[in-house]
Amino acid sequence: RLTVTDTKTNDVAFKDIFEEAQYKVNLSPGSYTAVVSALDASGNSISADSQPAQIHILMIQTIDAPALISPPDAATLVMNAANPVPTVFFWNKTEKAKGYKIEIANDAKFTKILVTHTSPDNRFIFKQKLKPGTYFWRVQATTEKTASSWSPARQLIAESK
Repeated sequence: RLTVTDTKTNDVAFKDIFEEAQYKVNLSPGSYTAVVSALDASGNSISADSQPAQIHILMIQTIDAPALISPPDAATLVMNAANPVPTVFFWNKTEKAKGYKIEIANDAKFTKILVTHTSPDNRFIFKQKLKPGTYFWRVQATTEKTASSWSPARQLIAESK
């Protein structure tokens, strides 16, 4: 038998009989003490309670990855050598996000990152000229304690004029 007690209130939060070595229990965030005792076939206790185990359940805040808006996937940017026009990256705002991180890379796996920028807004104005080639970009929403998964990456093609 597994008995789980809330350490603040001493209330039994969960009590059940199980036969498997692993058992899933849904508990709210908080601190608990768990003890196990052996039972016979009739459900009578045949052992003392085990030593108490401390359990701490934390609430982990999750946030969604931003949806990318612009530039569209596989967009071609024509870079004017004499007067480069800034590239503006936009994405949807994500509920609970306090900021965003954008990465621009030379490869789809983001092992060759050229730019990492954090912003409180859902846009990034890239003022540098990109050399001709293929690039990839993605965005991640952030809070004080966690970050979303990365958005699906988009491809960007830079050409010279």
